[in-house]
Amino acid sequence: MERFYVKPEGFGPDRVRFSAGQVKYIRKVLRLQEGAEVAVTNGLGQAYLCRLRFLSREEAVGSLVSPLREDNDPGLKVVLYQGIPKGDKMDQVVQKSVELGVAEIVPLITRRCVVRLEGGRMEERRQRWQRIAASALEQSRRNFLPPVREPLSLASALQEGRGDSPGGCPGGPGGGSLAFMPWEEEQSLGLWTFLEANPFPREVRVFIGPEGGFTREEAAEAAAAGVARVTLGKRILRTETAGPAVLAMALYHYGELGRGERP
Repeated sequence: MERFYVKPEGFGPDRVRFSAGQVKYIRKVLRLQEGAEVAVTNGLGQAYLCRLRFLSREEAVGSLVSPLREDNDPGLKVVLYQGIPKGDKMDQVVQKSVELGVAEIVPLITRRCVVRLEGGRMEERRQRWQRIAASALEQSRRNFLPPVREPLSLASALQEGRGDSPGGCPGGPGGGSLAFMPWEEEQSLGLWTFLEANPFPREVRVFIGPEGGFTREEAAEAAAAGVARVTLGKRILRTETAGPAVLAMALYHYGELGRGERP
């Protein structure tokens, strides 16, 4: 069944109003008629079976038939702090990360970031990434729309995790907030070993560098803030590959992707 994300303000007590772009897609691509049924979600966790009751060239309105009892979102919260890459690579990171199950995406400004967008231009880019996230939500049949937050400096991002359980201590207690940073100069602590030593986190925070990775100074700052530096093995991944790949590894390890229910 086709699924649509509709902003919460598009919902009424028993009906939903689709956007102009969705009207065009419903009519021209799907070629649906009045009476057809689709799924709609508000991105806040609620999804409904919806029956198209009015359809014209400019407008589409549906009746909410019944809630959909489904839970397609991971129970584990994974936040991706992604160093902003060049060009449109961030588009791919957002799309694939949302499909896989990320909870939040934070564009990260680091020393080796080439992109320098100021004021309104950065907000335009962030809104574009949020639209891509909404499209990926529809594709993956999720009900919670991951926010693409305003860009943060690495120092500000590290400050967010202070006070949580330490993420850089293999064998540390479970139940806290883990934080780790794949870093090409790390040789001893592998990602699998780190995750195995922390079996039941309530949240995982992943830091991915831009092209060129993190500097040694940044890696030291992260370690001082309790972020574990881990190795992914012998191969060096591109920044647009690393985020989705590590996200998939973490979700799989904790039973949220391809391994049945999380304990």
